[in-house]
Amino acid sequence: MFQKSVFDLQPYERIALFKVVIQQLLSYHKFRSTSDERIISLIDVRKELKNLRNFDAAQEKEAREASLIREYEAEQLEELGEAARADFVKKEEPSKETITLINFVKGGSFVGRREERLREVEQILMNGVSYAQMEADEIKKVRSLQVEHTVAAENDLLKLIYKIQSRVGWHCLGRDRGFRTYWYFNSLPLLLVENTNSMDERGPCLGPTPLDKVDEKYRQSCANDDELRKVLLSCTATKDCPVHGKFRRSRWQLIKSMDVLNEIESACNTRGFRESELLENLKFFSPILKTIIGRCSDKVRFLRCRTDFAKKLFLGFIIRNKHKIVWL
Repeated sequence: MFQKSVFDLQPYERIALFKVVIQQLLSYHKFRSTSDERIISLIDVRKELKNLRNFDAAQEKEAREASLIREYEAEQLEELGEAARADFVKKEEPSKETITLINFVKGGSFVGRREERLREVEQILMNGVSYAQMEADEIKKVRSLQVEHTVAAENDLLKLIYKIQSRVGWHCLGRDRGFRTYWYFNSLPLLLVENTNSMDERGPCLGPTPLDKVDEKYRQSCANDDELRKVLLSCTATKDCPVHGKFRRSRWQLIKSMDVLNEIESACNTRGFRESELLENLKFFSPILKTIIGRCSDKVRFLRCRTDFAKKLFLGFIIRNKHKIVWL
């Protein structure tokens, strides 16, 4: 009987075999239930991260307001003397938790502190701090310490979300109005953009994109409406439509710098059908994406020093006609 190695097959044939194996595995209850459990846990962890960020924003606001009050009181005392205290709002008495935090930050270095004391302080910080009970210098020190713990907790949750999504196979950040798909990978430090060349995925033009909400400064840089729509990556309802037109683009592009990623994020439409999801994920995974791009940028510089291959591979986002990429 003739035997053939998998390495003798063409790439598309190997992928077809992998798909058969995947579908076969998913037909078993144990594999499906494991995937479902991961998806449920992913939803819970994402919700936990959202709550943590809301908590941090609320604490930042409270600390800022308390600092402004203390600064105002200091200015009044300097200008009017002790008589100004009569008009001050009575400060809350420090609670036991507040006193613990104040004594902790006054102690200076954290090296050599008892483990139980560190855990107690961390618990107080993550449960919420009453900044209205503190003086200006105490607010600054305690808030700085709280931010350190919050950032560490956020990074831990992000890594967990990233790990779960990678196991589930959710490597897609979203799509933009040009039907480009944004991918990240846990095995390689890459952020890739996939251009679709299929008319079935893009669909037909349904009429030119309205321009009534476009800022006047962009109108002034274009000779006519069609040129403006092309700059904004919008539908022109013509044969050379940048969104639905019959043309071929490079299949893959690489986001190679934070400047490009920030430009994409700032240009996404928060109300867009596709871009709202992309924008949410770009913000959600911002710390991890920065790390990925940082590692990718190092490799780009290395390749540029070694070979011209980088010029062919790292296409980036080419901004033509000196116009900034602006998406509605």
